[in-house]
Parts: sequence; structure tokens; C-alpha cells
Amino acid sequence: MIFINNTINYLQAKNHKAFYLAFMRVAMGIFLLKEIVSKFPYASILYSNQSIFKFNDHSGFVALDVDVTFLKNYYQLILGVYILAILFFIFGIGKRFTAFIIFILILVLQKLNNTTINGGDKMARLLMFYFVFANAYEFFSYKKTNKSLQPNTTTNNLISNLAAYSMMLQLCLAYFAAFINKLSSPYWLNGTAIYYVFQTEAYQGTRFNQVLSHSNFFVYSITYFTLFFEGSFAFLIWFKKLRKPLLIVGFILHFSIYFLMMIYNLQIIFLLPYGLFFADSEIQYFFKNKLRLNFTVKN
Repeated sequence: MIFINNTINYLQAKNHKAFYLAFMRVAMGIFLLKEIVSKFPYASILYSNQSIFKFNDHSGFVALDVDVTFLKNYYQLILGVYILAILFFIFGIGKRFTAFIIFILILVLQKLNNTTINGGDKMARLLMFYFVFANAYEFFSYKKTNKSLQPNTTTNNLISNLAAYSMMLQLCLAYFAAFINKLSSPYWLNGTAIYYVFQTEAYQGTRFNQVLSHSNFFVYSITYFTLFFEGSFAFLIWFKKLRKPLLIVGFILHFSIYFLMMIYNLQIIFLLPYGLFFADSEIQYFFKNKLRLNFTVKN
């Protein structure tokens, strides 16, 4: 009981992830904006009634008795509101209400075309859900928050901290789920999965892929290392001495996949929560003294 009370008091004391949540909010907004702008030339193919992709009749729209044809007729309006909401989100306008609107619109767009979404899209949707509860507006916001309009501070801190830790746990769960899924494949178990991945034309990110795939040492070591990393991340990340090297390895792994396999959005969205595993003071020190970016003025 004492442990629970101490934990609650700790979470209520302050918004422990205020700076990185704000930075992550801006980065998340830029990511979402880049993703939707890249799809805009193909919007009619993806979201309209003339889409080449079949709508999944078992989606939540059917359960809610929503007219999908109507939504598809006005897909341009939905995209316009979505882009405007993202811009508001980047500048901290509308705060949690804007985050909620974006989450709903992500859900709508992904349901309108659930054929082409991938793991990165699903992870982005989950992170956006947590932003509905996170106080990510103490930094990098367009306008100061009127303190007279703020909710109870301790409750606000508690909810925001729980949202931040939920993002961290979501990342752990995603890695572990990927690990469990790989265990069902004989190619991952016998150590040859990377060979077949690098032989696939869709993942030919560089001319070196073929060369690397013919190195037995590379194939076996990277295959089993990936299994170890994904299977152990959820447990090792909570040990402070192991946290930094584990996250550095994660950065290297994701950027390697980014360049070698051309799997782009998933790598970025998985890296975004990494900063939450550090204290805000460590993050601000890194920005100010390592990157020489002195923009940590609080709104």
C-alpha cells in the first residue's frame, strides 16, 4: 500500500516527461503531415468511392451504422480537416481536443482504406491515442496556457504521466509481440530469415544487400540478434545501466532497416518513444550541450 501511495504521489508531483512529450508532439505532427502529404496525389485511389481497394465490411463503421459511401464522397474534406488539425497539433493549438480530433480522423482514414496500412500506421494510431491524455504543451506551444483555465494540477500530472508511461509500455509490447510472431516462423528459428528478406526485391534498399545475404556470419548473427533484441527489450529497458546501450542498439537496428530494407515509416514511429525512457533533465541537457540547441524556454 505504501508503494502504491508513493507511486501515485510521484506521478502527481509534476509532469515528469513535459519536455520530451512536447518535442515528441512536434515530431509526431511532422511525421503525420509528411505521411498524408505523400499520399495526397493518390488520395482518390486510396479513399474515394473509385478506390481500387475493397472496403472491409467487418470494420467498426458497420457496427456504428456509418454510411461509408458518404464518407468516401467527402474524403477531400476529411483530408483537409486532418491536415489542418495536424498543423494545429504541431503548434500546440487546441491541445488535447486537437489530439482527439486527429486520433478520430486517423481511425477514419485507416478504416476507409485498411488494405495498405502497416505496423507503423497502427503504432502511430496508438501513440496518437495516448496524446489525447498527455500534457505535451508546456514547451514549443504557440500560446501560453491560461493557468486559471487549467484543470487540477495533480490530476493533470497523473493523467499525463500515465499516458507517457503507456507509450513506453506500448513500445515494449510491440517489440515483444514482434518477437512472439517471429517464433512461429521456421526461418527465424533456424537463423536464415535475414537471407530471405535480403533476397526479396521489395527490400533491396542498397546494392550491398545481395553481398550481405551471402555471408553466413552476417545472416545468422543479425537474425538471432534481432530475436534477442525484440524479446528482451521489454525486460532490460527498465535497468538504468542497460538503458542507454539498449536504445543505441535500437537506433542502429532501425536505421539499418530504414536504409537496407526501405521500410520507412515504421522505423521512425518506433524510435519516437525512445526519449521517454530518459529523464527530462537528461533530454534538455542533450539538446542544449550536445546539439547546441538552446530552445528549452518553457511556455
